[in-house]
Amino acid sequence: MSHNIDLQQLAVSTRGRSASVHILQPPQRKVYPFQKTTSADGLTLNTPLSQVATNHGMISHFRFAPSTAMPSLASQSQVDVRIPAGSVSTVRDIYLEIDLKNNSLNPALLAGEYIHNLIDRIDLLAESGSVIVQRWTNSALQSSVLYDSYSSNNHRLQMSALDPLGVASGASVKTYLKLPWSVFNTGHVNLQGFKSDVFVRVVFRPDSDCFTSYPDVLSLTNVQVHVESINWSSPITRALTDRARRTVQHFKFWSWNEMKEIVNLSASSSYDIRLSSMLGLVSGFFVWIRPNGHNLLNTVTSEQIETFQLNDSSGKSLVGSSTFDRDIMRVHKDQNDMLFDLQNATNKNLVDNVLYVPISFHDKKNLDSASLIGGYYPADGHLRFQFTTPSTLVPGNFEITFVYSRMDYITSDAGSVSVHSS
Repeated sequence: MSHNIDLQQLAVSTRGRSASVHILQPPQRKVYPFQKTTSADGLTLNTPLSQVATNHGMISHFRFAPSTAMPSLASQSQVDVRIPAGSVSTVRDIYLEIDLKNNSLNPALLAGEYIHNLIDRIDLLAESGSVIVQRWTNSALQSSVLYDSYSSNNHRLQMSALDPLGVASGASVKTYLKLPWSVFNTGHVNLQGFKSDVFVRVVFRPDSDCFTSYPDVLSLTNVQVHVESINWSSPITRALTDRARRTVQHFKFWSWNEMKEIVNLSASSSYDIRLSSMLGLVSGFFVWIRPNGHNLLNTVTSEQIETFQLNDSSGKSLVGSSTFDRDIMRVHKDQNDMLFDLQNATNKNLVDNVLYVPISFHDKKNLDSASLIGGYYPADGHLRFQFTTPSTLVPGNFEITFVYSRMDYITSDAGSVSVHSS
């Protein structure tokens, strides 16, 4: 019987293949050999051979409390949360945690079910609050829901939806809202290189515009910001921080923008709107048609469009055929794995009545990757959106909102932040 031990095979079986480099070394060599490697940051590291292909990082989670007092929701109000400069490393994602309580005697019903509808806008601010990096309006937050697949919609319901029957009297509820396609989760920005603090500002809508059960409404008890960060090893952290404070870096992302027009609409009529505010590299947009001065349920639904077309300044169609029936959006939403027909969903009107006009052939992939791999159009303010209204439309003044995604980037110049449009 052989008593020879295959140390290499034993190492592989007990500690993984990378462990095999620690054995079978000639006696004159070091037991734990190192190899000089140069990181993307220009830092030379003496890396153990067993760890050359290892990512020296782990996920860390930080929670930041408000820097302002909790306001009443009786009128439009805001909460600021400060993320101190240097407090976190490379940011992967950012979430809001919103705590609510029903102090009334009856169930409190939030229009639209999602926590988004309680929010007027969210601002991501740099340079201690003086520079707006990204802004998510209520319409933009609601539009992000339209990108959901069936599975991601169910996930969102678990994270950020309230009970459709209302929050019971005396009950408390905790919801989470991920900032959709932020510069953090697409650019992985290293905040330790910033010289000034970052702020997240949440502006809430008046409760009379949000609750169908008014005056039985919810009170705001707390708002916190969760930051998910990559915690690098000390040498890499120092290298990243040093690079950020000594060089110029650019981080691409898709910003949420909108343009509004107030138009008097009639049934079975045609209209032509020049998209004068749509400038830059545009990937896709949504069209909302809501009564002027809308509130309550009108914030989460939209009047339907019968037919539409998108033309350049010369009148040439950019979306194929000169005119499309609105049902073509079912094809586009299916191609982008977007929710388009949930028979029992509370947001069915939102999904079906908001028109989605893709310019790229994979808008969602662009948003996910902060790239132009799915195509884009260099909008110059002269695009024209033409549409006809259905015969069932009740005439009146309507707010037509165009929510579009545009490729932008932020520049960190020796730790000072500025924002630039495409």
